Amino acid sequence: MVTHIVEAFVGGVRRHILDLLWGLPLERFEQRLICSVEREPSCRALLSELVYEGFDVLEVPMVRRISPLQDLHCLRQIRQLLREQPPDIVHTHSAKAGFLGRHAASQACSARIVHTPHVLPFQTRVSSLAVWMYRKLERYAGRRTDAMIALSEYQAGLMEWARLVPAERVRVIRNGIDPAAMQVEVDRNSLRSQLDIPPEAVVIIALGNLRPQKGYDTLVAAAPMVMEREPRACFLIAGAGEAADDIAAQIEAAELYPFVRMLGWREDVPELLAISDLFVMPSLWEGCPYALLEAMSAGVPVVASDIPGINDVIADGQSGWLTPSGRPDDLAATILVALGNDRASQSMAQEARQLVASDFSLDAMLEQTAALYEELAT
Repeated sequence: MVTHIVEAFVGGVRRHILDLLWGLPLERFEQRLICSVEREPSCRALLSELVYEGFDVLEVPMVRRISPLQDLHCLRQIRQLLREQPPDIVHTHSAKAGFLGRHAASQACSARIVHTPHVLPFQTRVSSLAVWMYRKLERYAGRRTDAMIALSEYQAGLMEWARLVPAERVRVIRNGIDPAAMQVEVDRNSLRSQLDIPPEAVVIIALGNLRPQKGYDTLVAAAPMVMEREPRACFLIAGAGEAADDIAAQIEAAELYPFVRMLGWREDVPELLAISDLFVMPSLWEGCPYALLEAMSAGVPVVASDIPGINDVIADGQSGWLTPSGRPDDLAATILVALGNDRASQSMAQEARQLVASDFSLDAMLEQTAALYEELAT
């Protein structure tokens, strides 16, 4: 049995875990989920769906911030759950559940322990003191870790540099998507009309959870500079999250509506990409973003931040356009270059589509994860 433990049950982490739950063969793997929905209480409906489909789902109220009393309470809960039903593999995800889950598992059972950070705490923009503290905590938890999954070669190198676990315990397993899911037939003019987008508009789309990490403030600040040179530009931001109100206020203050608009959470991502001329990801830090892989698979030209997690996937000038993060002027300039070089952008988009099909498939991610579980369990 594999028990997944996660606090950050949002965004790409949630998608990754759902891919494992739904994708690993039932005849080979029994899977259980211990998770928190404190970040996004609406996820309880999803947990109910998983229970209905036969998964064992247990809720533990872990929180993102450091909270000694709450963290100790959750540690005890997780430890008790693991004692009641000892698994063969404990797979922890992200920072908080990674620390609590690995510590609890080492005390409660003889399971082999796998950890996927998704984004390492010291990849984010934090103080040098926080980096030092996170490294200490991760090294402590690393002593209890049989395998650590990196989403890229860069991340694997960072784990080795920080000496989180011995190098032989680091495995690179990239996120993957089903390319077929992104190939949709859509009436481009009809959908644009439904969204009140003029037929001649140049649609620039950004997708993903609305968090400060994603750099949407940089995109909104860049939009007027793009529109000054390309008056047909129409920016769409699809997603929901904690930064939604701040982004909306920034758009309103700059009087950018309807040229920059927020669509909220959308279930029709493939269709939105099909009507778009350019995908933009202005993130400040990333692991291996699903939205980027989706845009690449859909054949939409990409402009994205030149940061680890993105430049591990996109080669500048070959499969997309890269630009420094957090700099609206540079982002606007790169968007205009991409729009003004349609032939080059389309060539890069085709290269990107082929790259996803060959190196970032969901099947490969599932097969490699299954192989790791079975190797550790023998």
